[in-house]
Amino acid sequence: LTRKIVKQTVMTNVYGVTLIGAKEQIAARLREIKDENGQHEFDVVVVSKIALYVAKKIFESLGEMFTQAQQIQNWLNESARRIAKSMPESALESWKRMILDSKESQTKFRSALRDAKENSRVLDNETILEIRPDLGPGAQRRKRLNALATKPMTTVVWTTPLGLTVVQPYRKLVKRNVATTLQSIVVSDSNMPSPVNSQKQKTAFPPNYVHSLDASHMTLSAIECKKAGLVFASVHDSYWTHACDVDTMNNIIRDQFVQLHRRPIMEDLKAEFEDRYKDHMMPVIGWEYVSKDNFIDGGKLKLNKARVTKKAERIQKEKEVEMELAMRHLEACGEGEAEGEADKETEDAYATVQAHQARKEAATAEKERVLRAAENLTASLEV
Repeated sequence: LTRKIVKQTVMTNVYGVTLIGAKEQIAARLREIKDENGQHEFDVVVVSKIALYVAKKIFESLGEMFTQAQQIQNWLNESARRIAKSMPESALESWKRMILDSKESQTKFRSALRDAKENSRVLDNETILEIRPDLGPGAQRRKRLNALATKPMTTVVWTTPLGLTVVQPYRKLVKRNVATTLQSIVVSDSNMPSPVNSQKQKTAFPPNYVHSLDASHMTLSAIECKKAGLVFASVHDSYWTHACDVDTMNNIIRDQFVQLHRRPIMEDLKAEFEDRYKDHMMPVIGWEYVSKDNFIDGGKLKLNKARVTKKAERIQKEKEVEMELAMRHLEACGEGEAEGEADKETEDAYATVQAHQARKEAATAEKERVLRAAENLTASLEV
């Protein structure tokens, strides 16, 4: 392997390059290799397989050679992910109040409709808007703004060693349809607040943080070069001065690098995150605030089973059954039991699967029975 083949993958690892992306990078380099006759060295059919193999080996080597650097990168990724998915405590309280108010207005609206129907009258628009202001003018925009209250809006913010505050701007674009006489076009609404892009916040934070340290080093080097009377210029990580001053500049660059990284950089970042996001919390998926008998008393956090993914539950149960089957199989094989006893283990395992299936069918039947009872009750109330 030449340096050219592995360089791009090694350098983009910190940017969160995936295995598929690394495979494409290496495949592109392999397609450039030709023999003395100008023919491609590797067959097109096998290039992809070779690239995938090399990509896996590079990832394994990076994990072995740069263990501590990999751990730091993982910590930066995880910190950014948690920050981007968190919400301030005040925002969670607003979310709770919004849900309770919405449920209260919906309850009052249903009650008013029922009273109007019993008294054979029709609710006027003013009464409806008084009970349900969310149905009035600007309802769509208010609905979108209220929806944002349940979404993470926190970006990753940190301070460089020079005291410069850095904010990652990555957010999901809010799009809207604009109908014209000729067609309907989709445009980005820059005036509408939008939730953060948690995936981009996570993957971009490690390289952005390292770049902020590099920029701090460059600035410190420039300041010291000016004090020493040197002409200084730079482009990214390339520093220039007159040839007669190169040795002096080299000493300044190295001294400033040592001075910068003598500081407890990671400890400072951890302390800043703990202070800046100390009142932030991560919403619990599948739970919501529901009202008590009296809305004035507030609400309580309760699992909303309608939002819990049934597929996840089914997969979990199937895994448990598969694990039990595997354990029974290993016990039968490991202890060298007789063939008849092994068959009995198989029959027991099959019986376990059958029992699980029976419980699943019973739960489905019970759910259908409850739904039918609810429909009958609703119909009787309407009558």
